[in-house]
Amino acid sequence: MTDDPIKTTQSVGDLIGRAIRVYRINVVEWAKILIWPTVAVTLGRGMISAGAAGISKDMNVQGIGMLILMLLGLGILLIARWLLIVRALAFVRLSTGFAQNLTEALVYTKKRMWSILGVMILTSSVCMAVVTLWLLEVVASIFLYNVIAIPAIIGIVAGVIGMIASIIFVYIAMYIALCAMACEEGSITSLISKAFAMCSKVVFRTLGAGFMIWLTVFIVAMPLWLPIWLLLGLDMVRLGPDAFTGNNVPFHWNLLLSVWESLLDMICAPVMYLCYGFFYYDLRLRSEGVDLVQNLDALKLQKDAAR
Repeated sequence: MTDDPIKTTQSVGDLIGRAIRVYRINVVEWAKILIWPTVAVTLGRGMISAGAAGISKDMNVQGIGMLILMLLGLGILLIARWLLIVRALAFVRLSTGFAQNLTEALVYTKKRMWSILGVMILTSSVCMAVVTLWLLEVVASIFLYNVIAIPAIIGIVAGVIGMIASIIFVYIAMYIALCAMACEEGSITSLISKAFAMCSKVVFRTLGAGFMIWLTVFIVAMPLWLPIWLLLGLDMVRLGPDAFTGNNVPFHWNLLLSVWESLLDMICAPVMYLCYGFFYYDLRLRSEGVDLVQNLDALKLQKDAAR
């Protein structure tokens, strides 16, 4: 069960509020779908923690085995997180009205899972290229410092600010492209281009939306960390702070933190993707009247079914 799809443009705050409301309504049903990838994420993190602890104690044959364990854990972690993203995007497709039910939405996003991976890889490559260009600008400004100090300082500051803003913008556009991949047909490059084009028309609104969504996830996650922090504080008093420095962190705490972080991912990731999904839908609503397109598609399906 979800709210009706958005029919009018809304503020970013309204879109975030809607995402939280939709998630709250469907949390029990969706948790059943996310639980097994979350278990796999926990297993991967546990293997990485165990491998890291083993390597720090022994760099011989056992250390090689622990390194293999870490690599296996990393592989499980990456695959499980990929599956979590695919399933979270199914919730986006359903909540924005592009699917009639959750089963249909899951089938569609699973069919597009390799394209979803391609979006993440390609946009990450774009981000690396952008960072490289800004770094070259900063390095050039540093070399010019002894010649023209004030312009060089301005260039360094502008380069750092520009690099940070560009990274944020590229990753917001990546989330918009992922939502587009879950909601409409199109190739990887065309949907990435479309996402960048829509975000570029409202750059400051896009950056503001990204900040608001990050802040929302942060606010949701903070209270959920409080029980763990309280227990950790009590254990530090009992065992002493030296038991939690360097490689001395008790294994049960590494395991508990891995489990808890995975559970928080299961809670927070759908909220984040729903926020970006509704923002994506709002961008399309403003630029191309996507609600009219959906209505026309629905009428076409009804006519085809009546024949």
